[in-house]
Amino acid sequence: LIGVAIGAVVLSFFLLLIVRFCARVMFWTSFAFTILVLLILAVTLLSLANNTSETQADSALFKEYAPDVAYKLAVSLSALCLILAATLGIAAGCLHGSVESACKTVEAACECIFHMPTLLIQPIVAAMFKLFLFGFCLCGLLMLVSCGEVRSKSVTLHGHMIGGMGRSLEYTPEVEAYMVFYIIGYAWILETCNAVSHFVVSYA
Repeated sequence: LIGVAIGAVVLSFFLLLIVRFCARVMFWTSFAFTILVLLILAVTLLSLANNTSETQADSALFKEYAPDVAYKLAVSLSALCLILAATLGIAAGCLHGSVESACKTVEAACECIFHMPTLLIQPIVAAMFKLFLFGFCLCGLLMLVSCGEVRSKSVTLHGHMIGGMGRSLEYTPEVEAYMVFYIIGYAWILETCNAVSHFVVSYA
């Protein structure tokens, strides 16, 4: 686990280093790659529908459905891919300014983190503390659950009553109210921890 944690921190630094200098390149490359994949899928499905490459007989789509149904599905999926690719292309053109602003914000955030690299440790510390808090509160909840009164169940077999066939816990309204209050209290403490964690990051 320690090795995994160290590896995660190292990879996080590496990713932040790439994002710091190549945020725009990464975004537009992934955007263009997504559009290219959609176009390739559209051409492949259209080619499959028209049997251009003569692989229609080996296609799982045409084996599963009737030829006319498979043809309509292939054409419909191809059209859907083309529509998605066109939508992404139009969105990239219309939202170019917003994307550039977002990339600048990400680069500025990465620069801040590199000026204070200990911020990468903060999520690990917060997660460990929340895990400890969960275990501690779970023990308390289990102790509260054990305050119920044990009731045994019995069955009658051939005129003989056999007891102890099952056990159940019965709670008074007060104990049920305590459990609800305890769970709400745990949620409140957890949200307080989240707020403190966010404050540490923002104040840094």
